[in-house]
Amino acid sequence: MNDTVKTLEEIVRGGVLPDEPMSGHTTLRIGGPVSAFITPESEEELCSCLRYLKDAGVRYTVLGRGSNMLFADEPMDLYVVA
Repeated sequence: MNDTVKTLEEIVRGGVLPDEPMSGHTTLRIGGPVSAFITPESEEELCSCLRYLKDAGVRYTVLGRGSNMLFADEPMDLYVVA
C-alpha cells in the first residue's frame, strides 16, 4: 500500500479501496483497476480528500453514478472519488 492510500485512509472514513476494478462502478460494467476508489461520507471529507489529491499532484477524477463512463481495462494510475 502506498503513502497516498495510507493518507487517504486517514482523511476518509467512508472508504478507500486500493486497486479497485472500475467495472463494478459503471453502468457499462467495464474498466480495470484504479490506484484507489474513494467514497467520502461527508462534504468535509470530500473537500479534504480533493485538497489532498490536488496538493499531492496525483491524477484523480470525480465520478457520479458511473453512467456513460468508459475506463480502460488496463490498470490506471488514477484515483477515483465517488
